[in-house]
Amino acid sequence: MKLKKYPWLLAGIITAIIFLTITFFRHENVYAGGVITSGDLMTQYTSFFQYFRHVILGNHSDFAYSFSNGLGGSMIGNWAYYLLSPLNFIVLLFPASKITIALYTIIWIKVMLAAGSFCYAIQKLTKLTSTLAITVSISYALSSYTIFYMGNLMWLDAIIFLPLLILLTHKFAVGRQKPIYSIILAITILANYYTSYMIGLFLIAYFIYISFLKFKTWKRFLKNLAYFVLYSISGVLLTLFIELPTLLNLKETKLSTHYAITNYSIPKLLFNLPSNMLFGASNTQLPLIYTGSLVLLLTIAYFFNIHIQIREKLATLALLLFTCSGLLSNKLYVLWHAGQPPQSYPFRFAFILNFLFILVACYQLAKQQLTKRQVELTTIILGILFIISAYIRHKNSINLAWIISSVCWILIATVTYWFYTKKKINSIWLLIITILEISLNAIFSWHSVIPSSYENYTVETQNLINKLPATAKNSRLEKNFLINQNRGESYTFNYRKLSNFLCK
Repeated sequence: MKLKKYPWLLAGIITAIIFLTITFFRHENVYAGGVITSGDLMTQYTSFFQYFRHVILGNHSDFAYSFSNGLGGSMIGNWAYYLLSPLNFIVLLFPASKITIALYTIIWIKVMLAAGSFCYAIQKLTKLTSTLAITVSISYALSSYTIFYMGNLMWLDAIIFLPLLILLTHKFAVGRQKPIYSIILAITILANYYTSYMIGLFLIAYFIYISFLKFKTWKRFLKNLAYFVLYSISGVLLTLFIELPTLLNLKETKLSTHYAITNYSIPKLLFNLPSNMLFGASNTQLPLIYTGSLVLLLTIAYFFNIHIQIREKLATLALLLFTCSGLLSNKLYVLWHAGQPPQSYPFRFAFILNFLFILVACYQLAKQQLTKRQVELTTIILGILFIISAYIRHKNSINLAWIISSVCWILIATVTYWFYTKKKINSIWLLIITILEISLNAIFSWHSVIPSSYENYTVETQNLINKLPATAKNSRLEKNFLINQNRGESYTFNYRKLSNFLCK
């Protein structure tokens, strides 16, 4: 099999290698002795997946019960939110003491699949060449959202399935229905109902967007809409066996508790946003929408492309505004988060923004045209964004090297793309600069204290438990020392614990 015939596969392999390299230099490559410090991997997921192994490997009676979850409350909501991803079976291939390696492997495979699915979908949507498709796929799979939130691995399924659902939604909008849409939608919902809700909002908007651009007659539009709605409902119905009990469970727990709405300052947010769009983006309190300087350049250039109809550009702008609506209104921010403002990790729908920015960049890239007028206007916009970013970063005492690096990567991306459009260099150079920029940003924008090794901790704790008398092991035990708030240790070390699970 020749890889060049399967660019989506090559995109996955290249992304996998880059991810291993990035996490190695960030001391997060678990294969090399690192520890993932982003997201809630060490504070929640070690517990959840130890419980997952415990239930699947024979203790089926514990599927819907936890002693510390409401003194016997249902666990169905936790399964639906955390544990139904199709790739979770990988955990079963590792012993309990190697749970962090298992979770890292899942993340690694998901990032690889995200690149592959985007590459496959974008070639169908825009007819990009293989090299260009691989280039933008790497930007998508290794965006700042993925890098900083990879520890929340249940959100990564949405990044995998979103490109495929968009491709199938596009087919519905032009009258080519694909029944597999219902199945992929159902898998997306089962993997994580929370992010699938966000995807659902975007799919509706995207269907309207393509229907507008491809509109011929009202009769045809209504027919396509009917099929889209029918297959969407079918996909939802396939998940009711788990989502209906989950909804009832949520009504008794999270949905019965009303958190204060986060009243962030919209003007301040929008003013600070450019600092998270350029090289050096690392502010997790802002939307994580960094996808590389080349994508940013192409996205802006699209709106100044004279070969693209005004009607199309206005429709694309409307889609962008809809997707960015959570940044423009506190109420819409809450709406994008399913009615409950997140208590941490704000702007969780940013992965959809990243997808749309790259999609628009691909529209520009497919034209392979760049006029002097485009360069002038795009440079002005990029200059304004850079000045704002430099001010914000200086205000926040960001190293001067980051500010200089930002403008350097913008210039490199602009010059490289200009020469590419003039056919003076090959598209491979766009791939090379994208890999370098995305990788360096991921490596050097991360600052964290490396926690203790989970594997070392399990060895030390197991030795301690082995020294206990046999009579003690027949009783319930409780430890007052933990690593990273892990509450699933009874499943790791096979002892009876008083409070054997923590529900967050």
